[in-house]
Amino acid sequence: MHLTRALTSLLAFNQRVPPDERQAPKSVLNHLGKPFKAPETPFSADLPDKLSRVEFIETDVLPSVYALSDPHIDYPANKDRLLALKPEDYPNSVLMLPGDISDDLQKIKDCLLALKTVFSEIIYIPGNHETWVSNEEDKKAGINSFQKFEAVMNMCEEIGIHTSPLHFISEAESLTIVPLFSWYVKQEGGANSFFQPRSFKNHPAARWADDTKCNWLEGLGTDQIDALFDELNNKVIESINTIPKTGDHLQHVISMSHFVPDQRLTYASKEKNAHMKVKPRIRFNFSNVAGTKRLWSRLIEIGTKLHVYGHQHRKRARVLSADDERKMHELMTDTLVREFVKGILFINAAVGNPREVEKGITQDVPTQVFPLITDTTYLNWLAHDLSMADDELKLEISKMIDQFDDSWPTVLTEKDLN
Repeated sequence: MHLTRALTSLLAFNQRVPPDERQAPKSVLNHLGKPFKAPETPFSADLPDKLSRVEFIETDVLPSVYALSDPHIDYPANKDRLLALKPEDYPNSVLMLPGDISDDLQKIKDCLLALKTVFSEIIYIPGNHETWVSNEEDKKAGINSFQKFEAVMNMCEEIGIHTSPLHFISEAESLTIVPLFSWYVKQEGGANSFFQPRSFKNHPAARWADDTKCNWLEGLGTDQIDALFDELNNKVIESINTIPKTGDHLQHVISMSHFVPDQRLTYASKEKNAHMKVKPRIRFNFSNVAGTKRLWSRLIEIGTKLHVYGHQHRKRARVLSADDERKMHELMTDTLVREFVKGILFINAAVGNPREVEKGITQDVPTQVFPLITDTTYLNWLAHDLSMADDELKLEISKMIDQFDDSWPTVLTEKDLN
């Protein structure tokens, strides 16, 4: 029955509809309960309870974990790439999908159902595009972006897509995948913003769509919006703290967010800028809408070793540690900084738009992030971000691996480093 539904949805998702004949986005009203009544608080009372659930999955062997974000399936080329994925290429696998599928609830649902025919499990969090209120019926009903977010979350529960922590446990080791919720903080939002002044002015045509397509509660700024989403993380973290700790198990933690978790990830490295043959024509100061400093303390709180994020349509693979930028993270205590010195590997796995894929600045297929594979593709991916010569890159890889505990599973042979 489930396979039939999935295949039916897959066929519907694969239909070619010219842009001018595209149907209006489906209403979210059916996913908010009937009769609908605007709540006094941003989220319903049962959403935090849903996020406090950990899904325990016993397995003989921990699954392979892949990451893909920002698929933006409104682009036919992006949709076709997703439909070309084959289940035989992803056995015993989990897909981490940190947002920006579409603003259309039906398209989000069809996409997730299609991906369920490929991957064993999917863990997903909405991005900023999912919070757009585009349907005319929803606009007339006064639906706000918090409610649109919750409608997406409810739909995921209905079709078996995970939005709360996943915990896999085998005889020898365990793996926890933790979704973290957030928003970006603009310059006027204060200390949690990633805003960096730039030497240019935004191009007149470079408008930020969220400013007109999101519908937040009156009077809320981006810092308050981020704080409300971050509050949901309290329940998420409470839930993973209930997972039994066993001394004879290797325990691995991976996390994900849609938005950028650290200011240092906002732009290309100095090494990459120095080696770029063609300078991009920058039209928009992305740092103003990139992410929030609240995420960093959450990463330390859960003890993650690897964090997957989206939003930023660029390949990124960087190891960052807390003690590199003490001044940047004023809210962190010295104790936390001292306890967390080994660093986190940050991976951006965005697709973005077809032009970005063609230029090679984003990817078009899921990337394996667990066990950490440093094959030719991954080495090239790191090289793209670091713009280093082969010998330097090998040294950088060695240093990166050294920053992980011996228990962190890596598929790395002597041949890779020689």
